[in-house]
Amino acid sequence: MEPELPSHVAVIQDGNRRYARSKGELATEGHRYGADTTEDFLDWCIDLEIPEVTLYSFSTENFDRTDEELEQLFDIVRERLYELGDDDKVHDNEARVQGVGEREMLPERVVEALAYAEDQTRGYSDLQLNIALAYGGREELLSVAREIVEEAREGLLDPGDITEETVSSRLYVDDVDLVIRTGGERRTSNFLPWQTWGNEAHVEFLDCLWPEFTRSRFEAALQRYSTEVEDSKVLEAAADGAAD
Repeated sequence: MEPELPSHVAVIQDGNRRYARSKGELATEGHRYGADTTEDFLDWCIDLEIPEVTLYSFSTENFDRTDEELEQLFDIVRERLYELGDDDKVHDNEARVQGVGEREMLPERVVEALAYAEDQTRGYSDLQLNIALAYGGREELLSVAREIVEEAREGLLDPGDITEETVSSRLYVDDVDLVIRTGGERRTSNFLPWQTWGNEAHVEFLDCLWPEFTRSRFEAALQRYSTEVEDSKVLEAAADGAAD
């Protein structure tokens, strides 16, 4: 039996700086190693025909890093976004790029590169690629709450009609089925809280650093996800049978 693949995979790409230090290089060099792994990861997702992917590339908390590291990181992000917009595999497989986060916090050169990748892939729908830049989950929910409150105050929305769908429809991305975090941390760091915990997403915390993440590790995580889904179906069927 073929494993059941998730419709939406979200990834926290942790461990780039530690990887560079382990090789005796400057920590900032780790971002380039991580960018190479991200490129490979997107190829795997295209090959496996996973419909939606969200990459936690830069959080609002990451602005606390040194100016030197930020400048180097933003240069890499800019470079890879332009490459993404021109990537033949992206176009051949009709993958649509979407930025997720507070882009007004980003340098203009990154905003322009993100807009380029979005414009070059606009209209595609076979794979949705969300790139979280200057993203924070609590900030996203707070923004949605303010929007709903304002509409209710203006009489455009009846408070009694507010449902989970009211919130979900205003978020950047859809519900997540599988979260993968590399780097050994056992937390999700303010990443898509509504879309992950609200949807009871399967979470994989991996000890490998992001540049060490391989296709075999990815496929093993997908297999564990599939097993959990199948086990849940068996339990639900047993519960339904007992109820009858």
